[in-house]
Amino acid sequence: MSPNDQDIRNRLLVARLPAMPQILLKLIELCQADDAGMAELAKLIANDAGMTSKVLGVANSAAYHRGGRKVGLVQALNVLGADMIKT
Repeated sequence: MSPNDQDIRNRLLVARLPAMPQILLKLIELCQADDAGMAELAKLIANDAGMTSKVLGVANSAAYHRGGRKVGLVQALNVLGADMIKT
């Protein structure tokens, strides 16, 4: 192996992507289930501060939220819809 190949290989090993969080894996599984409700999704998402923040940020943005009052997590999931949550 040439020095350049070895250098590229070392860089790829260092830049390895982290494993998906367990909550995200459970969320994907729950979204694929036909009987999953928004309350169940909210309960799972509430366990991850980053995911909760993203969902609330999008749901309370001008694109989705028309009122002056901020929405909670369950309301945010209803506003966004199941397809957007899966995305």
